[in-house]
Amino acid sequence: MDELVYFSKFNLLIRATYDGELNAIRYETHRKPTPEEKKSVEVFLISKFAPDTNFHAEPSSSLIFSGVDTVLENDLSEMQFESYVKGLDSRYWELETKVNQLVHGSLRKFYFERLGDKILEFRKQIREENQKKEIVVEKLKHNILELIEA
Repeated sequence: MDELVYFSKFNLLIRATYDGELNAIRYETHRKPTPEEKKSVEVFLISKFAPDTNFHAEPSSSLIFSGVDTVLENDLSEMQFESYVKGLDSRYWELETKVNQLVHGSLRKFYFERLGDKILEFRKQIREENQKKEIVVEKLKHNILELIEA
């Protein structure tokens, strides 16, 4: 069992490996950890990583710090870059959604106002005495139906 774990609180990347023959969990970091960081990492390994192994099943088990592995520094850079790209992608979709909502809201408001104007014009034409009243009413009715369909 081999696992990479990033501790964002400490900006520390570890690789933990379980060796079944020795019943040992070995771990290395991308840089030398402080005593506080080392303690937190070991608590994590015993509480979260070990239950997936036979670490607690046998009486003799070991937790071994193997030292610093500089290859992990490249892995850390890749993880940070991927995280940055995911953040940008997430932000892009947030902005896309907000722009779409703004456009739809503006169009809805525009058509609602136009519809209101046409209804007021329609009411005015009905009240007025006009020989072409029927033609104007039909035209306005047609315009209102077009706005409703839009």
